[in-house]
Amino acid sequence: TKKHINKVLIVEDSETTRQIERTILLTNNFLVEEAADGIEAMEKIKQKQFDLILCDDEMPRMNGDILLDNIRRMDNYKKVPVVAMADRPLAKADAFVSKSDFSRDYLIQTLKRSLDNE
Repeated sequence: TKKHINKVLIVEDSETTRQIERTILLTNNFLVEEAADGIEAMEKIKQKQFDLILCDDEMPRMNGDILLDNIRRMDNYKKVPVVAMADRPLAKADAFVSKSDFSRDYLIQTLKRSLDNE
């Protein structure tokens, strides 16, 4: 049997933060795609099924709260875990990682825990 590789969409407007998150996820065997804001994320979500979404809050064009509202209305995304990596928790996210003080290990543990709870 082939091991399932989890597909994660990183939604983050800071290119530096996206690079850090991407590097951490890739070194932990996740498949990664990126979106710079909620509008770009919605375009990707409509085209592909992700196993988890790692989402910022404060972004241009569409913030994290509005993005999560849109995601939760889609039947195929109702149960997909969303981890907010932001300055504050998002109401409809399944987990929260503080952007200002996170560790690589804590981020990976949070993602794996969220995926296990699907």
